[in-house]
Amino acid sequence: MKFEIQSKTVRTSFSIGLPLFFTLMILVIPNILSAGVAFTASPNVLVRENSDTYAGYVGNTFESNISYVQASWMVPTLKCASTSTPQSQFLVGFGGWNGGFAYSCSGGIKSIGEYSALYLVNSFYGPVPSGDHVFAGDKMTVSVGVFANVWKILLKDKTQGWQINNVSEGISQGNIFFFTLAGSIPNPDFGAIKVTKVCVTAVTNCDGLKYYASNEDFSLAEYNWINPSTSHILASATNFKRNGSSFSILWNASS
Repeated sequence: MKFEIQSKTVRTSFSIGLPLFFTLMILVIPNILSAGVAFTASPNVLVRENSDTYAGYVGNTFESNISYVQASWMVPTLKCASTSTPQSQFLVGFGGWNGGFAYSCSGGIKSIGEYSALYLVNSFYGPVPSGDHVFAGDKMTVSVGVFANVWKILLKDKTQGWQINNVSEGISQGNIFFFTLAGSIPNPDFGAIKVTKVCVTAVTNCDGLKYYASNEDFSLAEYNWINPSTSHILASATNFKRNGSSFSILWNASS
């Protein structure tokens, strides 16, 4: 597998077994991996669903074995209420290996947005160095690849100049891949997250691939995040086309 290393700081870690310390993820990851999505029989045809946990895109590879997923984005600016401390996270990956960022609002009269990098190895959190900060407006990217049960996660913050390069061994937990934002209610207003350079492939990288699934047949489901108590749409996914490589997750309502 080929990974380009160009940032200022490189840290490599190997297979870990840390307990989940982010309570939110205990709820989020199983929901994604066992979502029971009503995929269509035809490949690459979007179906639209609602979730009470997340918004974004979830895919199924059918009989194909994906080996590489990637995406890029800009960290959004939060609009925080003064009385709540919601938290959410955006993740990209498959098979129990994924990376992205988390955000939350600290409580108090002057509530502010806080961000952090995160990644999971076999559904367990990996250690993020204390110096690897994330801020609104940062340009980030992640790639997750596997070959012969050896997984590589490359998570970068291009703006801050750091990257985390994790190598581990393990067996995939399933054939579901996802690009999703998941969180708690209430949730801070994040405006929009535009995700670009999206690719899913059965080879070792996305070099030369124009579309998100250029060389394989994948089913893809589009999810809106719904408040189950009010039926309001909290966040919606939009504009991920069959021949495209970008999409957006839009904030709609706080409750």
